[in-house]
Amino acid sequence: MTETPPITAEALLIARHALGRRAAVIAWCIGIIEVVVFGLLAAACLRLGAMSEPEFVDFASSTNQSYDQLKAWHELMPRLALAAGICGILPGALYITCGFALRRWSRTGGALVLMLAGMQIVVLGCILALFIARSINAGDPPMLTMAVLILGTPIFALIMLGRAVWPMVQSRNELLLLAMQDPNGDEA
Repeated sequence: MTETPPITAEALLIARHALGRRAAVIAWCIGIIEVVVFGLLAAACLRLGAMSEPEFVDFASSTNQSYDQLKAWHELMPRLALAAGICGILPGALYITCGFALRRWSRTGGALVLMLAGMQIVVLGCILALFIARSINAGDPPMLTMAVLILGTPIFALIMLGRAVWPMVQSRNELLLLAMQDPNGDEA
């Protein structure tokens, strides 16, 4: 029976670099998607809010809503743009920034990404549960499918990001201790 060779410091550094690069790429992708999607949403809300009231009512007249409801939506557009910025653009920018820290194997950056991803998973999970309950109550399978695809995909991506970052946050000290050892087994 052959013995497995001991783990060398070089092998640990290569593995560490690969894990950090993978986590950084996932964080950058999620961050760019959030910035683009929520940036476009905020721009659309700002554009609709900048319309004059009659122009907005003409634009939204196909929605079968009363004039008072459309007026309320028109007044709500700047607040929706702000919410899109806070809930999407800000976390997306944080993911992009933390991607650079993840590439350097930063434990603080990893903890921030885990915390941010966890919060977004909880919020998206609650929204998904609400949509599932509504679609089952209404007997609307297309709405159920749409909710699972639109909200389930980002939840899956955030879970994959958390799985990529978790070893970085959990075992950084053990990897550094192993990397500091001599090939002879003596500590440096």
